[in-house]
Amino acid sequence: MDIPESEKKVLADFKFPVPMLVKWTKFNRPHVGFFVKNGHITRLTLRGLKLTALPDSIGNLKKLRVLLLTNNQLKYIPESFQYLINLEELALGTNNFTFLPKWFGNLENLQSVSLGNKELN
Repeated sequence: MDIPESEKKVLADFKFPVPMLVKWTKFNRPHVGFFVKNGHITRLTLRGLKLTALPDSIGNLKKLRVLLLTNNQLKYIPESFQYLINLEELALGTNNFTFLPKWFGNLENLQSVSLGNKELN
């Protein structure tokens, strides 16, 4: 099953030194990968890639339910992130966040947020 062009663009907008994204299987949970359900990306893992920013296009992943971004160097969350209305699980530990935006609380479906040991303002 193919995914929409807008979701393919999000994957292409990430800048990291890996040859390709790996599709998840039941037995393969890579540090970089995605899972597709009903033709949309529902899980995305980008761990340990030294990412310093997320692309604004990430907001196009409207069906995203799980986002794992641990062990990067992220300093902020782009405003487009607020459009991830189906997001249920978010892992942000071991990054460089000092605050979360006010609109972060509007992610109504968010059930689990992992921030690590970070103290936020």
